[in-house]
Amino acid sequence: MDIDMTNYSKHYIVSGITARLFDIIKGMPEEEQHDLLISLSKGRKHSRKPYIMPIDYRTKDGSFRDFMIDISVSGVFIETNKEIPIGEDLLLNFSDPNTKESIKLRGKVVRKTPIGVGVKFDNISED
Repeated sequence: MDIDMTNYSKHYIVSGITARLFDIIKGMPEEEQHDLLISLSKGRKHSRKPYIMPIDYRTKDGSFRDFMIDISVSGVFIETNKEIPIGEDLLLNFSDPNTKESIKLRGKVVRKTPIGVGVKFDNISED
């Protein structure tokens, strides 16, 4: 059986690059990992705007106040050490980044990281 060394070499190089990237990322502080994730997510449907502001929210376990660290048309990222499972419904209350008016929305946790949760707003048009 002949082995195509060209494909084998490419696979080995890609695997080595991937392993090296993982090592570099694992060595970063969590905040830098999050910043990297944000910068790599530029191709997302709705761009995020950095917006550090207190956010009040209610889960089935109670009411809490933490900080949102970014916002988009479709959701927010909340920095928190609370254990909020993916799929959890939240009632959110925060200030509009432009008008500073109070906004109350419902959302659902769609992503968890070591530093917080990504929340997608309910009933927001995708246009």
